[in-house]
Amino acid sequence: MTTTSSMEPRLLWSSAHGRSAPAALATYGAQAALAGSIDAADPTVVFIDCVDADAKAEVSKWRSNHGAAPYLVPVVKNASPQIIVSLVTHGANDVAGHEDLLFPDAIVGRSRDEARLLHLAKSCAGTTDWLQRVADDISSPVFFKDAAGAYTGCNEAFERRLGRDRKDLTGKTVYDIAPSDLALVYQKADLALASRGGVQIYAAGLPKPSGDVGLVRFYKSVISDGASVTGIVGTIHDIGSSTAEEEIQEALRELLHHANAHEAEALRADARANADRTLLARIAGKDGAALTHLHRQYAPRLKRFLNRMTWSSHIIDEVVNDVFLVVWNKAVDFRGQSLVSTWLMAIAYRCACQAIRSEHRFANTLPLSYERHLAALHYSHDYEGADLLTKAMGQLPVDQQLAMSLSYVFGHSTEEVAAITRSTESAVKARIRRSKKRLRDIIGQVD
Repeated sequence: MTTTSSMEPRLLWSSAHGRSAPAALATYGAQAALAGSIDAADPTVVFIDCVDADAKAEVSKWRSNHGAAPYLVPVVKNASPQIIVSLVTHGANDVAGHEDLLFPDAIVGRSRDEARLLHLAKSCAGTTDWLQRVADDISSPVFFKDAAGAYTGCNEAFERRLGRDRKDLTGKTVYDIAPSDLALVYQKADLALASRGGVQIYAAGLPKPSGDVGLVRFYKSVISDGASVTGIVGTIHDIGSSTAEEEIQEALRELLHHANAHEAEALRADARANADRTLLARIAGKDGAALTHLHRQYAPRLKRFLNRMTWSSHIIDEVVNDVFLVVWNKAVDFRGQSLVSTWLMAIAYRCACQAIRSEHRFANTLPLSYERHLAALHYSHDYEGADLLTKAMGQLPVDQQLAMSLSYVFGHSTEEVAAITRSTESAVKARIRRSKKRLRDIIGQVD
């Protein structure tokens, strides 16, 4: 990768467990992050070992101690889209999976490029020509805007990502390149950055040349002449869905399982229902082993369901914990008027609705709205996937998606879906009927 500045960002490695930097990362000159080794005046990339640590807590600690200057890359076991977005909203610049550091060329190159670009933006005296020359040698998509929010330039990677020539972009605003709801997200972010200064990191959808919308991470900073803000420089990268295909395939396997083996499944469901009631009776007697068994049996299923309501991994984990806390405290009140699985889903649905409302109300970052979270999750999961049915499902309204998922993926009856969502059977039937018609229309259009 071409280097256009002698100010090459340093690479540091931080591990709360005292582990050394991975060998492949060490070949890039990564050194241990020691007390006093961070200088805000120099561009620095810090890889944080979070494989066995709370990544959000580690990122928050680094930001508290060192401010916005270091380019932070927490290293986690699995860098799924949900984890990436969650850590980005908590202050990470990028996220690497443990396996990404076996061949770290891409993550190291991107991190150094972006850290160097934004470091230069602080001292460019308001001139974008210099930054443009730097951006042309960067593999990540880079764009520039003036103080009024109009694009003034970009590099070839950004042109390819949007499918538009930079001459066509110059003078345009976000409302010229994106749907109004997404453009409003970008504009609010730009205004917030211009008023606060510093560095801004967030995730949002971004249209692709195909017309689809992909989930990306934005990393932006102001351009200043020393007295006032003269513009904005930003980079993006697509947040891929390494786990989405697996989740899609698992969901479709369940769908086929219910469709092709309904009678056998019904018999097994009766036996499972009896076993669940026995477990719940033991939990009512404060049998911890029974709670562990029920958790092991239903936690993965609850997480898959909650993943259709929010991509936030910490909300999902908290809701699952809340569900089984309710089970522990309220098992004695279970009267057997529904299946235990239906009761658990209903608790999860109510807890998730409350958690999502609270998260949206008290978030101090720059989150997308709940509706945009859902939309971006669907884009990430479905436009990246190859399955036509999954793509079509992502086009349905949220209430119809939940009804279809609960009924056809998780195998609940119409009565159970109504109980879970606190609706009526007639309303659920109407949603499923509209969903089927809509799916036929969508698939017909795609075909």
